[in-house]
Amino acid sequence: YLQLKRISSSYVDVETIQFSNLEELFSLQRESMNSYEYLFSWLDSQNEGKSMGRGILQRANHCTNQNLQYKEKRRFSVPFNLPSYTVNRFSVATFNYLNYATATKRRKSKLYLNDFFYPLDGIANWYRIYGRKGFIEYQAVVPSDSAYEAIFELLKKITKSKLGSAIAAVKPLTKSDGLISFPIDGFTLAVDFAYSENLLPLLDQLDRIVIANGGRVYLAKDARLSGKSFKQMYSNSLEKWELIREKYQVKRNFTSAMFNRLQ
Repeated sequence: YLQLKRISSSYVDVETIQFSNLEELFSLQRESMNSYEYLFSWLDSQNEGKSMGRGILQRANHCTNQNLQYKEKRRFSVPFNLPSYTVNRFSVATFNYLNYATATKRRKSKLYLNDFFYPLDGIANWYRIYGRKGFIEYQAVVPSDSAYEAIFELLKKITKSKLGSAIAAVKPLTKSDGLISFPIDGFTLAVDFAYSENLLPLLDQLDRIVIANGGRVYLAKDARLSGKSFKQMYSNSLEKWELIREKYQVKRNFTSAMFNRLQ
């Protein structure tokens, strides 16, 4: 079921903090989890070495000013598919460097809800930036106990490959009661990749790291996970799910393209 949350304002108080590496990010997030309702961080997916995982953290709470309103913003639109070479290691590295270098070390601001939660909605048809081949978003979650080590290993593979895009994020998650649900108590890493022939082998390597650390891939954003990896990631839920399908006699009727692939 869907449970709504009552809010007192259409705006959030946001503190933006520049951090220098992945270790500093995790320290900031753990420091913020009890006092801020929303945490989000953008990472530079290209930078290696001591500053691997550098980026910008945003932590926020709802304002209490009773200012409830809805407003539509005029959006910039990408009018056509850009050439496939537009998103490449050099353009992405340049964007990541500028995005990090021009950020203020620490600042506070007030943002409209949609601007905070859905920043990409400010650009209509933004996916056309990746060209006709499109992109794949890889999102995985790993348990809190091993989160830093696992995400460090994942990010090391990604930065070394130079395939990561301008959109990479880390944030904490809380366990869901859903039977085959993605969220667990842990941290999630999401990275967009422009599609290329070199990408799929890299994602298979990332899967193995996620499985070794007790994590899982987000099925709603997946189009290439193998059935074997799926069963390893979601093994705690699958037996109960099969019993429910048998109980309500839907085992032969419940199907989808994703289900057929993962079976």
